[in-house]
Amino acid sequence: MGHDRDATQSTPALHPGDRVDDRYEVVRLLGEGGFGAVYEAHHLGLDRRVALKVMRPELSRDGLAVARFQLEARTVSRLRHPHIVEVSDFGDDQGRFYLAMEFLEGESLQSLFTREAAVPFGELVALALPSPRPCTTRTPTTWCTAT
Repeated sequence: MGHDRDATQSTPALHPGDRVDDRYEVVRLLGEGGFGAVYEAHHLGLDRRVALKVMRPELSRDGLAVARFQLEARTVSRLRHPHIVEVSDFGDDQGRFYLAMEFLEGESLQSLFTREAAVPFGELVALALPSPRPCTTRTPTTWCTAT
């Protein structure tokens, strides 16, 4: 699966070019959190960019943590909402648990809050609520926010 990992390193040591489950090729690290790391990856079979969330190795030995990670994947994969990414896959690559999600372009909230001293209330509301879109069940000029 790629490069060896230092035993003291707490995050999954994936590097550009590493493969996960012979389906995903890592492009770059996007971010890290308490549960693991998220990478931009390329789904080799579908020729598609994905975000690959990989569980920390020390958590992959904890049955409860693995069950929670799998529950997260199953739960989110059933949701359909403009502000929730779609989960397309969950797997175990030789003890390295991962979930694959749609890859979204754009600025992170952390970056926005770092760049802006105070984010206007209207912009925060726009981030939290679905954007208006034409309803397909009514006239094209009618706007709705339901999914």
